[in-house]
Amino acid sequence: MNANKQLINLAGILAVVVVLVAGIALIALPMYSESRAIDDQTRTVTTNNTIYEQQVAILAEAGARIDEIDADLAALRAQIAPETQLDDVHALIAEAAEQLDIRVVSVVADEVEPWLPRAQVDEDGNVVAEAAPAAADGEATGAGTSGAEATPAASDDTAAAPATPAPAVPETEGVSPQRQVLVTITLDLALPFAVGDDEGEAEEAAVDAEEATARALAASSFVDSLGGGPRLVLPIDVAYTDGTLVVSALTYFRTEDTP
Repeated sequence: MNANKQLINLAGILAVVVVLVAGIALIALPMYSESRAIDDQTRTVTTNNTIYEQQVAILAEAGARIDEIDADLAALRAQIAPETQLDDVHALIAEAAEQLDIRVVSVVADEVEPWLPRAQVDEDGNVVAEAAPAAADGEATGAGTSGAEATPAASDDTAAAPATPAPAVPETEGVSPQRQVLVTITLDLALPFAVGDDEGEAEEAAVDAEEATARALAASSFVDSLGGGPRLVLPIDVAYTDGTLVVSALTYFRTEDTP
């Protein structure tokens, strides 16, 4: 009898344990997992709401000064010339070189190319998305000013000859009307600014620290001055070696009607 009672008690305990385990596995764990998922979703929604609130605040601030933004946009748009003539770029270079008293060796403009938006980069500077070209290859027209060199002058009366304008580029649907021209500027910081056919060369002499610093400051000032002209000019590469400064800059023009 005692043995039977013990077996019955053990069977009852085992049944209770099985029911508890089944309850935990079939009811408690799913409910716990669901609650965790809901908590994660809640945190995600809260984070997204915070981001949206910040974006709305930024847009509201921008909307409050929309007139100022439109004016700035119009000023920038006015710097995108409707033609490829680069006379104002040459004048800008000449004026900056004269003010800094440095010699412009050459100004070379490449062929007209379709405008390419910048690639997106992350915080580490790695490209995260390739920028799609604004137009198909070979669509850019016009000979541009490839290989043309000009030595800028100090005034409008002696300014360098403007680049040859390219033929009008026909508009096509879905193609950006902007075009870009790469201009390579070479300067000799060891020589003073000169007008005409002066082909003087710098005397080879040791450059002390003060002179080297002055040349470096002149190079920096020249690059900065390219952003202050009537033509939108964007320096994209600067190389400075032994008193020679080479600046690669993009200038833009548009093919749609001037506003």
